[in-house]
Amino acid sequence: MLDCHIIVSADTQPDWLLQCRSSVQLAADLAGFPVRIHEVPGVAGHIGKARALGYACGSNPYVTSVDDDDYIFPNAFACVAGSLTQQPGAVYTRECEL
Repeated sequence: MLDCHIIVSADTQPDWLLQCRSSVQLAADLAGFPVRIHEVPGVAGHIGKARALGYACGSNPYVTSVDDDDYIFPNAFACVAGSLTQQPGAVYTRECEL
């Protein structure tokens, strides 16, 4: 039901990338619906090109993206499950600062 791409930049700290990957995988495992994770290389100076590559990887009805220095909560995808089953045009998730 959902494709999630992670843009991986060459200069991202390895521990940040590991934490990002782990958090996305855990959220996918707990989503309660199929989530495919894709990694795409960053494009120096042009995040839009990297995003386009990421979105092109997906084939599910819904897509999202995560930056390689982000962490997502374990329930991040599960929280939108009810909304996605209603087949809306879009669902927006909020950012928060810890």
